[in-house]
Amino acid sequence: MSALSRYIEQLKVLPHSGGGGLHTALLGMANLGALAGLPREQVLADLRANVQGTRRVSDAEIRQAINKAFDERGQPGHGVKHEPQWQAVVRPPIDALKLHKAIQGRGADAREEDLVALSPVKPSEHIDCQTIQLLKELYAPWDTLFMGERFDTGGSSTLQQVSAWLKDAMEGAFAPPHVCPNPLTGQAAPTKSGTLSMRCDACVKDYRYCIVEFDVKPEVLRDPTECTAPWAREEQIRFWAGALAFGWPIAALIDSGGKSIHGWIQVNAKDEADWNAQVRGEIFDRFLVPMGADGACCNPSRLSRLPGHQRSETGRWQRLLFLNPQPEGRS
Repeated sequence: MSALSRYIEQLKVLPHSGGGGLHTALLGMANLGALAGLPREQVLADLRANVQGTRRVSDAEIRQAINKAFDERGQPGHGVKHEPQWQAVVRPPIDALKLHKAIQGRGADAREEDLVALSPVKPSEHIDCQTIQLLKELYAPWDTLFMGERFDTGGSSTLQQVSAWLKDAMEGAFAPPHVCPNPLTGQAAPTKSGTLSMRCDACVKDYRYCIVEFDVKPEVLRDPTECTAPWAREEQIRFWAGALAFGWPIAALIDSGGKSIHGWIQVNAKDEADWNAQVRGEIFDRFLVPMGADGACCNPSRLSRLPGHQRSETGRWQRLLFLNPQPEGRS
């Protein structure tokens, strides 16, 4: 039987998630796909469509198995090391004003409750349960996450597997203020300044989400009489409603408990080079920064506000407004 025939047959009998054996099966299927000469994205699409069970299996988990199998075998051709698929490309800047008007137009008259109504997973009315929702819907139990204060560098109390964070949350532990949405290795690595940290860019294991936060409008979007103009919360709501209408792969929208709404956009970059090409070079430099997004958010270890925490300086809760575990499925 050819590798392609075995691949097709084994797709029909994948173990169900939640029952054990799926991780090994995914790697085996990826190896068969590589032997059959199939492209990585085809294998990803096939496995995504055929995995069933009680545990949600993320694209990142499937990609990890595919990349391991294809890189070890070489693709295309045995002995050929896989080259990154994403390359930085210099493109002309966008018309920020035109794009801004288009997105705001699609989200015209939207209110906070409209974002909640659009959410595939409805945020719990009990805000202290929203931490649990976020963790259960977007992560596997073995993912390692940082959750803590802004200037913590990671440690036993701030760097745990999701299963441990869930246990803490279910036992009523107070939700920390910040989370690094991208899973980490759990190992210390040097920062750009040379000091060791357990949550710097070099510690990122899976490049799943980029964080988008709007700060000050660029000059092209300001009223001519204004020197600076912050984004009003109502404008941010309309923007995110419009982005959803355009089908942006948004995994979460979080009210920061202050003036901002943090957006988590799913990117699933393969590695740091892929992240730099997708996120820094394309998403931020060409699209978001010209429209007033905070350009400092483009690093993979960026922190976001964690829902379920009450900010002492404002007395307001950080809240989930939108949650979609499968944003790639949006049209």
